[in-house]
Amino acid sequence: MTTLPFSFGMNEFTTQPWSFEEDVTRYCALDVDAIEICEAKLDPNRIEEQMRLVRESGLTVSAVQPAVRTFFGSAMVPEPGAPEARVERLTRSLKILAPHVPGSVFVTNTGAPPKGNMRRTMDETVRFLRALCPLADDLGVSLSLEPLNPTSVNTESAI
Repeated sequence: MTTLPFSFGMNEFTTQPWSFEEDVTRYCALDVDAIEICEAKLDPNRIEEQMRLVRESGLTVSAVQPAVRTFFGSAMVPEPGAPEARVERLTRSLKILAPHVPGSVFVTNTGAPPKGNMRRTMDETVRFLRALCPLADDLGVSLSLEPLNPTSVNTESAI
C-alpha cells in the first residue's frame, strides 16, 4: 500500500474495460489502498467469491456504486424506468453487498429530471433517501448523494 499521508483509492469506473478481478490485482500491484466497487463489474453468481478476493487483497472498500444508483432514469442506467422499481433495485443491492463492505458508503444520485422538473426530482430524491437511510444504518453502511460535473445535469443528475 502507499506511503502517502492519506489513503489513495480508485473507482472501478476509471478502469474500464478491466474486469473486477483485474482491478483488484492491478490496484494492489500499483499500491492503491482503497477500491470504490462498481456493482456493474460484479458477477451476481460469484458475489461471495469476489468479496472474499477484496478482503484477502487488503484493499479497503471506500464506497460502492450500485448498479442502479439514481432514483430517476439516467443516461448510464435508463432502466428500470419507474422510480419505485429503481428504489427496489437499490434496496436489493444494499441487502446483498452491505454485509461484505461494513462501514462503506453507497453512492446515489437523482437521475435526470423527468420533463425537466428539477424540484420534483430533488423532493423525491430526499424522500427516497429518508426511506432508505434506516435500512442502510441497520446494515452498517451509509448513503451519499454525489454531486457530479455540471455537464451531467439533465442526463445523470438534477444537481
